[in-house]
Amino acid sequence: MKRYWKLISIVSVIVLTISTFYIQSIVASSKYPEFSFKHISGSEEELKDLTIRAESGESGLYERVDITNNETFYHSEASFLEYLAGSNRSAVIKRYQKDYRNFMRGKQETINSYYEDSSTLAYAEIDWKYHDYEPTKFVFDIDVLNKDSEETTSIQLNVPKSEDYNYLGVEDVQVINGKLKVVTLIHPNGSQDRLDATEIHVFSFDIASKKLEDTETFHSIPRDDDGNGQTELAPLYSTADVNSEKYFLLKKVVLEEEIVDEEEGAADSSVMETEESPNGMRTTKVTLYAYNFETGETEELSLPTELQELIDSARISVYDGSIYLLNTTEEGLEVISYHIENEEISSKQTFDLVTIEELEPFIKVANDKMYIVAANFDENNKKRNTIIISDLESEELLYEGILERTDPDSVQSNYKLYINEIDITK
Repeated sequence: MKRYWKLISIVSVIVLTISTFYIQSIVASSKYPEFSFKHISGSEEELKDLTIRAESGESGLYERVDITNNETFYHSEASFLEYLAGSNRSAVIKRYQKDYRNFMRGKQETINSYYEDSSTLAYAEIDWKYHDYEPTKFVFDIDVLNKDSEETTSIQLNVPKSEDYNYLGVEDVQVINGKLKVVTLIHPNGSQDRLDATEIHVFSFDIASKKLEDTETFHSIPRDDDGNGQTELAPLYSTADVNSEKYFLLKKVVLEEEIVDEEEGAADSSVMETEESPNGMRTTKVTLYAYNFETGETEELSLPTELQELIDSARISVYDGSIYLLNTTEEGLEVISYHIENEEISSKQTFDLVTIEELEPFIKVANDKMYIVAANFDENNKKRNTIIISDLESEELLYEGILERTDPDSVQSNYKLYINEIDITK
């Protein structure tokens, strides 16, 4: 019996751990609010691909929650297997893991690393090789699945000049005419973060020959040694898309230190501007650049004045060669579409919603549709979250509804719900 005591102890610990996990999940499930979509108009079929990722809670304690038309899923309620698999996966990644199980084995779950069209699913990530806790080499890990033949082409190549970088991450992946293009954000050796020195490189691979054909420096910002300002360089939109896009858009923000007189600042609106910029800085210039995946050319966008003023504050979605800016006006929520190639505003659409100032609305354009989630007040001055889905071309309203709580008598009576993201499955 003594020979088995270690095995018995290990099994007991495992059973106790799993049992404790499930008990905690069951207890937690009884105290969190449930949500559903209350239909106002349109077809509820439009909700099938929509997931609202949010945080819900009270007294400063919040839980991550995913809300669909069918369920309210709290991450803390995930089963043990779901927890191990990663309950914070996007809806798209979950679909990939269900539909392309073999292809997805061992892959990272960062959405920036994926590309999909009707015939191809591609993945590109960068493996870091370490020595003494410092990155010494970066290696491309690329797989391209042909959906028709179910064959996968794999590419593993060293990143050129790895020794010159201390950080390298994937920002976007595109497949065009048999070429796979990987957009990367790079910090050269000697830089501490993206505020110090940042470069955007595009690596182009020929899928058939498995060779790296070209490396382009899309844009770079030098180190700023005078200490009086800084420049930020980042993708225009925070959440990348897996769909085919003609352009990769980059935002360059120039910041300067703002000095506010204490007496004047108490009543001056510039104090608010300082608080909205990082580290007591204020934005002095915002520039947009568009990299064309087909031609490899980069151009600076000359936006109309009204859009230039919005670009650093409006919610933005990029789709099919256009930039969609969601702006709050006195008339309601306004969506302005700017066509990049034609360099003109192509449409304006206003929704009769007076939003709550401190809660920003969200926009996502996908599948030729526009999805909007916005916090506003109803006729009784009660806060609610309104969901709007409209057709992109005809501007027809396809669905309107309200995200409402379905269990008002549960434990959390003074809960707050904060929307973080709109997630579209397809």
